[in-house]
Amino acid sequence: MPISMRLEYKMDLAQGMVVVLVVVFGLGLSAAFIGLLFALITAIGKREWGWVLAIVLTWPLAASCYAVARRRSDPRLGRLLLPGVAASVACLLVLALLAHKIG
Repeated sequence: MPISMRLEYKMDLAQGMVVVLVVVFGLGLSAAFIGLLFALITAIGKREWGWVLAIVLTWPLAASCYAVARRRSDPRLGRLLLPGVAASVACLLVLALLAHKIG
């Protein structure tokens, strides 16, 4: 093999979009998980056992509701959770539409 041989890979637009969407989905999911843990720890600290049980059983749904319900008393509660869930859901929808269109 000659030394000057290069490995070239050309990516089309759909593949580039998938890569970007997967990265944004991962970041959104990470932010949502950290926000979810923060909501769970806050509910445990305030001894709101109903919310704790709901968050443990239905992770993102109950944690988002808890963050919205406690927005006035603790404005930092939903700062990571809500945008993270929104970014993850939006990326999943776009990925599903893209997969449907390609496949």
